[in-house]
Amino acid sequence: QPLPNSEEITTYFPIRVKQTIKVTLNNFEFTVTVVVGNKNNNIFLP
Repeated sequence: QPLPNSEEITTYFPIRVKQTIKVTLNNFEFTVTVVVGNKNNNIFLP
């Protein structure tokens, strides 16, 4: 979320399982894939 006094426009995008998102931050490319769970590493699942 933007700061309360910020006039920056915030855009929201829906995310879905198996969706891949590619972003660039500080000239580094990141790829994120949305998953439901990982049977090999589930320490972050409730």
